[in-house]
Amino acid sequence: MGPPFARYASAHATTGHTWTPRRPSRALLPAFNDAEFEWCGSFPLALVSTEEDDDLDDDEEPERPSTPVMTMVGRWDFQVTDEDALIEAGRVAYLEAWPDQEREDAELRVESLVAAASEVAHRGGPEALEAADGLTPVRAAFEFVLHDDGGDDEEFDDDPFGIVREA
Repeated sequence: MGPPFARYASAHATTGHTWTPRRPSRALLPAFNDAEFEWCGSFPLALVSTEEDDDLDDDEEPERPSTPVMTMVGRWDFQVTDEDALIEAGRVAYLEAWPDQEREDAELRVESLVAAASEVAHRGGPEALEAADGLTPVRAAFEFVLHDDGGDDEEFDDDPFGIVREA
C-alpha cells in the first residue's frame, strides 16, 4: 500500500510534499516505549541498552541537542460506510492485539465507532484504517511546524497539540 496515507498526503495543496516515514531515531525509542507502557501496559520495542544509557543516573535525563524541532500535525477523514463492519473490525483487531482476551472482552472494549477505529489503528498503525472494513478514506492534510525546541515531556503530555495552537 506504500507509505501511510501517502496517496492523500501527496495531494495536499498547502505543502505539496509527500510524507515518507523514516527509521526513528534511536534516542526516541525509549520515550516511545514509555508512552506505550503508560497508554496500554505493553512494551512494543525490545531495546538493548547502550553504554551511553548505562552511564546516566535514574534521575538524570540525557541532554537534548539545541537544534530545531519539526512537528508534523495531520488530519485524516474517513467516511463510515458500514457501522457494524467497523465495530467488528475493531473487535477483531482488539483480539489480535490481546490474544489472551475473550470475545466478550472485545465486545465490552469496542462498543463505539471511535473505539473500533482506535483498536484498528492500535493493532495495525494508522495506515490500517485505510483498509479497515466499514471505512473509506475521504481526504487528508498535514502541516509542519518548525520551532526552536520540542518543549519538555511534561508539556507534551499535558497538550501534545499545544505547539500548533501557539504557532
